[in-house]
Amino acid sequence: MICSNPSFTAGELCQQLKISKANLIIGHSSNIDVVFSAARLADISPKRIILIDQSKSLSHHAPRIPNISDLIQLGSKQKLDFQECVLDPGEGKRKIALLSWSSGTTGKPKVIKCLQLSAITHMRRCV
Repeated sequence: MICSNPSFTAGELCQQLKISKANLIIGHSSNIDVVFSAARLADISPKRIILIDQSKSLSHHAPRIPNISDLIQLGSKQKLDFQECVLDPGEGKRKIALLSWSSGTTGKPKVIKCLQLSAITHMRRCV
């Protein structure tokens, strides 16, 4: 997973998508045009774009872009068929959970790796 800056241009977002080898984008309707442009540049199918919000006015993007609520609704109708990912002891100290990027104030943004243990520790502190 990567986190991106919503003010990025399509070119900047494309760079992140290519470096991270992303194959799915979850975006916000407020910057969906940038998301679609970046996806096209990174050779990611528009079918691999999901909205985090429920947009009312994206009629120029056909077919309708699914959102998180759509996926939750679809998933709730499916039989549960997954295997929980359980890390081996100490694996959380080595396994990458997400990639984040620096602001790029001194040049191109640089990748920052966030490990599983760090992400889980941060989430626990937030709850």
